[in-house]
Order: sequence, then structure tokens, then C-alpha cells
Amino acid sequence: MPVARLADFESTGIFYAATEVEARYCRDCPVVVVIGCGNAARFLSRHAHHVHVLARGTSLAAFMAT
Repeated sequence: MPVARLADFESTGIFYAATEVEARYCRDCPVVVVIGCGNAARFLSRHAHHVHVLARGTSLAAFMAT
């Protein structure tokens, strides 16, 4: 996803995974999950204060594992 100044924020709050490690950084904080990360949003919602999901397209269903 083209994001202005993305490189400025890498390693200071932008993660490319949603594991227990990233969840520790997100504990009790608002989180934004972008593009095809429905499962990441579901996982981080157990740890983060609030999860905002920005989805490409009209439905998140295409990005969710069953």
C-alpha cells in the first residue's frame, strides 16, 4: 500500500506480522490493521484497546481464513 513517509515509521510502530511479539507492543493501545489482515485484526483485538480495520475493496470476507 502506498503510504507517504512509510519508511520513517518502520521499526517505530509499523509491523508486518501479528504474533504474540507484536501484540505485546499493541497492548491497551489503539491499532490500525490494513489490507488483507482480517485474521490479524481478530488476533490483535484480544490485546489492543481498539482495532481499526482499513480494507481494500468492499468486503473483508475475502481476506479472512476459515
